[in-house]
Amino acid sequence: MGVDLSGTVEAVGKSATCLSVGDAVYAHKQGGNGTYAEYAVLPENWVARKPKSLTHVEAAAVPPVALTAYQVLSETLRVNNEDTVLVTGGFGGVGSFAVQLAADTGAFVIATASSRNQAFLKELGASRTTILKQIL
Repeated sequence: MGVDLSGTVEAVGKSATCLSVGDAVYAHKQGGNGTYAEYAVLPENWVARKPKSLTHVEAAAVPPVALTAYQVLSETLRVNNEDTVLVTGGFGGVGSFAVQLAADTGAFVIATASSRNQAFLKELGASRTTILKQIL
């Protein structure tokens, strides 16, 4: 089971050029599972160095939400700098990545979240923020 992971490099193949033994990394194992195991073998280009600001648990949570946001914005919607994007739940996992990725394209980004998270949405790159009130 499992397709996302975070851990420490224990060994590298002969053709590895970017990673070394001891590097803290995270990854998404494309096309399969097996990351709940003690060890996982992956191509080097599927693996990234873990940001020092994240724990291993936090880093392992990045691929599913980041990939979801990326696939929706880039592959399904093909968002560009002429678009306006509404991200509901901009403070959530997928939403926070969607705000950043959409802003990076130059799109005008409107994001919703609670009042206490409005400033955070601006830091992520939202052009405008709003509180979406639930009626029902």
